[in-house]
Amino acid sequence: MTPQPLITHLYTADPSAHVFNNKLYIYPSHDRETDIAFNDNGDQYDMTDYHVFSMETIDGPVTDHGVVLAAKDVPWVSKQMWAPDAATKNGKYYLYFPARDQEGIFRIGVAVANSPEGPFLPEKEFIAGSYSIDPASFVDEDGEGYLYFGGIWGGQLQCWKKDGKGLVFDASKTGPQEPSGEGVLALCPRVAQLSEDMLSFVEPPRDLQILAPETGEPLLADDHERRFLRRRGCIGTAGSTISLTRLVTRIFLSMRLGIRRSVRLRIRVGFWSLCWAGRRIIRLLNSQGSGICSIMIVNCRKVSIILDL
Repeated sequence: MTPQPLITHLYTADPSAHVFNNKLYIYPSHDRETDIAFNDNGDQYDMTDYHVFSMETIDGPVTDHGVVLAAKDVPWVSKQMWAPDAATKNGKYYLYFPARDQEGIFRIGVAVANSPEGPFLPEKEFIAGSYSIDPASFVDEDGEGYLYFGGIWGGQLQCWKKDGKGLVFDASKTGPQEPSGEGVLALCPRVAQLSEDMLSFVEPPRDLQILAPETGEPLLADDHERRFLRRRGCIGTAGSTISLTRLVTRIFLSMRLGIRRSVRLRIRVGFWSLCWAGRRIIRLLNSQGSGICSIMIVNCRKVSIILDL
């Protein structure tokens, strides 16, 4: 069967897919037509709101639940509500989203709803200590929540530097810049544990350490020649490869997940890579299924994380 787009009446990207209450929910970004010139900083992606979509079955019709959160309703946001993610805990649903604050700096906010389709009520301030873009939420089996985030170039991760008082934002690093040079370590995503109510960090964000599988040493900034091997479950033929031109490369794949109700799905693919699929971290070792997800390659090392459905 030839894959078909699920959404054709809006410009959407960056899908985050979750199964809540035995239904598939998709939380994408929502782009729009603008006259803003294209640049490496991403200014042309002038996104102002979020829609939520749902499906009763993987091959069934898609329901658009409309605008569930808009920039005009978030006091701290100036523009550019980029790729979001969602999580649930204690009967509540949380939408994590990046946007520029009133000073033009990307921060991460959170909005809360009583149902997966929203509407979501935003907190008045961004999460203290948050920065950059692409939040990916994860609630562990013990109930502890975590937020992973970070994106270079327009995502501003390279702009944050440590000094004696903590992190400071260096605006001169904005744009298509990233670490480079012999022996310089790669710039990695961040992770922070979330509070019990999922609304704040209980610790300062920490750097993720990514190790090169062949050496066991931290990955270097100039080590761009990594491979993502697509196996069964992905569109395309087994054995095809995509070269990563930068350390962090987003690959958006349409896959068709064999969703079963109330089961834990162990997605398996035979390659070394820590990926964010549907913005959730999953175990990757040989998949029999398929689905709609957003995959971000952040390293080339085998990991052990499970996606619950």
